[in-house]
Amino acid sequence: MGKLEDAKAAFNRRDYTTGLRLLRPLAKQGDAAAQFVFGLLYYMGQGLPKNYAEAVKWFHKAAEQGNVEAQVMLGTMYRDGQGLPQNYTEAAKWYRKAAEQGDHIAQSELGVMYARGQGVPKNKAEAVKWWHKAADQGDTTAKRNLALDLCQNDWTKCSDNADMIKYYSKMNEAREACERSLVENAAPFGELEYPPPEPTFGSFYRGNDYPKTGVVKIIQPRVRISSGTGAPVVSAVECWYNFRNEEAKILHILDPSNPYWTLQPID
Repeated sequence: MGKLEDAKAAFNRRDYTTGLRLLRPLAKQGDAAAQFVFGLLYYMGQGLPKNYAEAVKWFHKAAEQGNVEAQVMLGTMYRDGQGLPQNYTEAAKWYRKAAEQGDHIAQSELGVMYARGQGVPKNKAEAVKWWHKAADQGDTTAKRNLALDLCQNDWTKCSDNADMIKYYSKMNEAREACERSLVENAAPFGELEYPPPEPTFGSFYRGNDYPKTGVVKIIQPRVRISSGTGAPVVSAVECWYNFRNEEAKILHILDPSNPYWTLQPID
């Protein structure tokens, strides 16, 4: 084995004294792989005091020689502002260098930066391109981002109801439609004391069948309805919204203190 391999073996045994004795001359002589490991030790605080600024210094030396792992770490540290001021432009630059060498982590992260417009112009097509490159290498984060991108634009592509609720671009339309339907259907009970936008319909029943049927059942747990006589009734409201025909239907208004007692089914 060479000195670098001997140093790594020493670090694996937690013999940092021997490892550093072998590694330090290699790093100072310009060995990019050794410089990366030296930076990593500073970054993790193993064998050396944790020092992000020193880590950045050694990652820079290695990255400028084309070391992919150092380029990825440098991109992450610029992105997160570790050991230096946060700089998305620099982060994207180093991620790109590593991505162009085929590193799947850098490809995935560069895709995120294009999706968010961080350090590069916002460009969904570029984001998807880099996610595909990473996903082709088995990167699970990139695969997830591709799936969520499809879900955002097409509810039939959502993997489950939770994803549809969180990511589908038209979920706000469903909430607003349910609010309008509540106003119409609450009339027989009295006046809403908290009309929209108070009823946000923010809780949901989750079920894997919903993206297949296009129906999401939305719950607004507390709606105050005043009939003008006695105390206001605090009720829960269930609304079904169908993405196929873009219709909201209030299923029923019920007393949350007795969920088995429906005040009135809504046909």
